[in-house]
Amino acid sequence: MPTDGADFGRTRPCYGRAYTMARDGADNADVAECVMRGVELDIRRDGGAPAFTEAVDLVVAACRSANGSQLLAGVDATRQKFVDSPLTRHIAEAAAKTGLAGIAAGNIPSREQAARELLVRIGASRCCDGMTGYVARHRTKNNVREGNAVVGDIKARLGQTFAVKDLANRMLNCSQKGLPARVPKAASVSHSADGLNEEL
Repeated sequence: MPTDGADFGRTRPCYGRAYTMARDGADNADVAECVMRGVELDIRRDGGAPAFTEAVDLVVAACRSANGSQLLAGVDATRQKFVDSPLTRHIAEAAAKTGLAGIAAGNIPSREQAARELLVRIGASRCCDGMTGYVARHRTKNNVREGNAVVGDIKARLGQTFAVKDLANRMLNCSQKGLPARVPKAASVSHSADGLNEEL
């Protein structure tokens, strides 16, 4: 949930399962996977994230030109342009942090890399940043240091999940409303003798 906990109930359908898994001691990699699946639910629940592709392009362009002022001006313009979308604030913050970090490191990300990093930062801010107290209370017996370590490890694993790679690719091909492309359905297998022979 967000850092201030203001809309815990609103985001619970998206990230509640990740909280439960973290509370119950699930493998941190599995929790991270669940967090990133929650990001897609979050995007769909809010009707899309129309600022996303524009933010990705801002990050790539700013890292290429190593121009932090250009990045921040672009982020402000994007925030104003898509002010009616609930996730715009989180996307704008993620773009600013990702772009400035890339400029400082001299790193020029591809669009795919920038998209993944934005989604990771959204997952961290929308879910993980509010998780420490909950994990400390329910999993580490009020040991905040251990709770921080658990949540820190979950955050570190977000970028390695299959879910973020998959969602980043689909968000780069999102609709005008910012809804990710649907996962293509697997071709059905015919269980008849002819169908099985074709599979072999």
